[in-house]
Amino acid sequence: MKRSKRLQSILDLVITREEEVSHHLNQARQRLEKARSGLASLQDFRAGYTRQFNQAGEQGMGIRQMLEYRAFLSKINAAIEEQQKTLSRNESEITRLRQLWEQAHRKTMGVRKVLEKSLTEEGRRAEKALQSEMDEWASRKATAARDADG
Repeated sequence: MKRSKRLQSILDLVITREEEVSHHLNQARQRLEKARSGLASLQDFRAGYTRQFNQAGEQGMGIRQMLEYRAFLSKINAAIEEQQKTLSRNESEITRLRQLWEQAHRKTMGVRKVLEKSLTEEGRRAEKALQSEMDEWASRKATAARDADG
């Protein structure tokens, strides 16, 4: 098997790996956007709930109602904190996957470059072999012509 054929097989493998990592990176980006959106929604909900709590406080509320508002606000804050942790994990995952993709991409480019050089070299060798055959043929034809004349 020619070197270029073996290199093409390797290139196909590294391209597949690069595409897999790229796919995982895109999925991680989607999860990050979903986490950001979820965090924004929770923060908006907390802001609205806080306004509602403040308005109810201005109008007067009982201790039980105030405790319920505060308990629910505490739950919202805990959900926001958890969402922020999820967001941070997603950002770390994207950084890790981006580094993996960059590695895979460099490997793909390296194998592609070696394959191109190999194909160029094989082309040169084929041209050289063809030239040798043509020279041999011309030499035999010239020898045959001299023998026929001679």
